[in-house]
Amino acid sequence: MDMYDDDEVYEEDEGKLSVGKIIKKCFKWIAILIIVLVYAVIFVRLYFRGVPGDFKGFTWTDGAVAAFASDPENFEIIDIGLTEAIDDDGLYEISNAYICPSAGEVQLTVQYNSRSTINTLMQLYSLTERPTGEVFVYILRGDDGSVYTDYQFSAKSRPMNEFRRIIFTGVEFDPEVQYDVEVYYGGDVSEESLISRFFTLYDNEKDNLITKPDKAGSTNLDFSSQPAYISKLTEE
Repeated sequence: MDMYDDDEVYEEDEGKLSVGKIIKKCFKWIAILIIVLVYAVIFVRLYFRGVPGDFKGFTWTDGAVAAFASDPENFEIIDIGLTEAIDDDGLYEISNAYICPSAGEVQLTVQYNSRSTINTLMQLYSLTERPTGEVFVYILRGDDGSVYTDYQFSAKSRPMNEFRRIIFTGVEFDPEVQYDVEVYYGGDVSEESLISRFFTLYDNEKDNLITKPDKAGSTNLDFSSQPAYISKLTEE
């Protein structure tokens, strides 16, 4: 009788051990799954907020290609080295900026969050409907008083993020001048703008990388022309 009792106790203990092992394995796999999901979410977020590949590097516009063909020996590209400039409120981000004096172009990529930045805009201006189209406009300003409002742009969207490749044209570049980029809400291009931000694009006291390409490149980007926004700010 005692022998049977011992066997029953042994089987019961073995059953408890098996259940315990199963529970431990379940917790282990749940922990692994959570870690994988966390890394997956981080990866996806980084991917969606990453600048599209053709918005990086120098953009070979028709003007740049023509300028290179006209005088390849003196054609230069100034890499400003601006990898990431974000305003204090995180509304906008400026990156991948280049200057091409021969073509009279200043190029940069603007990025903003299509949810948080637009929500801030709506709150500041008491908008009841989400704005559509090109919400923001851009101005290039030199500390010598020069102002440039004519630019062309290419647009791309990713979940929660908007990207614009901005090409200012007709720029008479002076290496002794500091150039700033100003971002405005298109409905309020003024000194009193509630959501305007300013970025130093070219610092004349900073060493910038200058390259002389061997040949012209190309681009598959489609550009739209942005009309000049005339206001008291640009007329000063």
